[in-house]
Amino acid sequence: MRDKGKKNPVAWYAFGRSQGLDNTWGKKILVSPLSLYPNFIVWEKEEYTFYAGYCIKFDGDLQWLSKQLNSEDMEFYIKHVGRDYQNGYKSYAKSFIYNFGIVEYKNEEYDNLTLF
Repeated sequence: MRDKGKKNPVAWYAFGRSQGLDNTWGKKILVSPLSLYPNFIVWEKEEYTFYAGYCIKFDGDLQWLSKQLNSEDMEFYIKHVGRDYQNGYKSYAKSFIYNFGIVEYKNEEYDNLTLF
């Protein structure tokens, strides 16, 4: 039994991990770590968080960034650097996404991009 039979007063995540909860609120782009193709989803409901996968926090235009991340360039990039999984799935792990370059991206905005 969890917590040696004592009640756990923690909220809904009592049986999970609270890691990253402070950083996952607000507008973000969500991505699954495994996918057949780029599938970056803009989520603008600031009062929501998520349970699994990654999120990208960006102070700039989320729609523009998601368009870049859902591009054929990203698909080509992941096809060549991402890890292969069964049935054609590719890894969209944090380490692969982080190193993807966007040509139109301004260097001074780089500090405003965070991947969790």
